[in-house]
Amino acid sequence: MTDLLTAMHLSVMLLDLKIRMMEAIEEDRFDLAMTYHLLILVRTDELDAHKWAMSPSAWSIYETIHP
Repeated sequence: MTDLLTAMHLSVMLLDLKIRMMEAIEEDRFDLAMTYHLLILVRTDELDAHKWAMSPSAWSIYETIHP
């Protein structure tokens, strides 16, 4: 269950980073947008790693909640 909560947390963080990146682009702060983009890539890799660490039942619950 901890892995499921971690995956949900990473998903919410990814969404927040994507919103911040878009706001930075709108403000013409491309250096900040690129920093957010790099953070998004790192967090996406972490989420992919959790997929393999989670039990199949926990991952299916995650996929149901956040496809």
